[in-house]
Amino acid sequence: MKRYKDESIRTTAISKPFRNVIIAICMIFVSVIWIFLGMMRYSSVVARSSSAIGSTFKFERSNSEVTLKNIYTDKNNDVLIARIGLSDEAQLNLPYKGSDYKVLIGSKSLKGRKEASVLFGKMSTDGDMFLMIPKPSKDDVYTIFIVNTKYVASVDAENLSGANSASKLDTAINQSITSTLSAYDLDAKKDKSKVTTVKSDDLDAITFRLALKPGINNDKYRPETLDVSLVKNNEFQFKTFFNEVFKKTAVDSMEKDYKKLVANKKQVKAALNEAEEKLKINEFDKSANQSKTKAESQLEEIDMKISQVTDTLQKYQDLEYDDEMFANLNTKARVFDIDEFKKQQNKR
Repeated sequence: MKRYKDESIRTTAISKPFRNVIIAICMIFVSVIWIFLGMMRYSSVVARSSSAIGSTFKFERSNSEVTLKNIYTDKNNDVLIARIGLSDEAQLNLPYKGSDYKVLIGSKSLKGRKEASVLFGKMSTDGDMFLMIPKPSKDDVYTIFIVNTKYVASVDAENLSGANSASKLDTAINQSITSTLSAYDLDAKKDKSKVTTVKSDDLDAITFRLALKPGINNDKYRPETLDVSLVKNNEFQFKTFFNEVFKKTAVDSMEKDYKKLVANKKQVKAALNEAEEKLKINEFDKSANQSKTKAESQLEEIDMKISQVTDTLQKYQDLEYDDEMFANLNTKARVFDIDEFKKQQNKR
């Protein structure tokens, strides 16, 4: 039996839009799935990376913000170092001794251990903080907590013994690790450029991640490799560290500023010469007079800046290493089991 297809104008007018709607719905559905899978993959990559260089962390209780200025390793990958810059408020409010902080570290490579060797402290009394992890695993991510033990809101120094204070601090730390690790999962998916804080009413602390080989392979997450060896005979070379990370970085930055100012001065001088040539031809040239006055003012300002940069540069170049710059360091970190804390969080 021969079948006939309804090809009337009315039927065609209805079927074509309906077909287009179905196709559109399918495309939206597929797109949503791809976006979801992409977000999951990106979240996984972020979780396997360091905190981004330039990230800001806050010691909430003392209202002190610090910044992850850079991450370093040496040419042998013997160390993993975080350099942390302090705001003016942080320099005032936070203790300068590394021994006044408690360092906690968690990673798969440290699982089963109670303590790990680290170096944490501050360059002199008013410099940057730094954290050094020796012999870092290439395939691991280290979650770090730095706790200011000089500020513990839940501990009343007059009413509690030292043992009770320590117990109270450990309890607060454990609670904060659990809640903060949970928050990390959420923050990693959003990857927001915001100030990261430790979720605790009792602790003054910051938390961040470090990775020798981050999942995100770009300069924002990748450690800078210093062309030196920072470990010799199992000893950290503080002098080399100071010269490469602190002195050389400062000198290089100042030299760049100096070169920029010199180049800027050359441009302004050229503008001044042109204005003066115009005025020789026409002393009533209003525009040339304005350009001349502006250039002279700019040259005066640039010369003042060049003088300041030159003086500062000379001070950094003359700065010599002293062992006292790296005194009062914290050399041990308590190891916590990330997986165990996540399990505890899931049970809540």
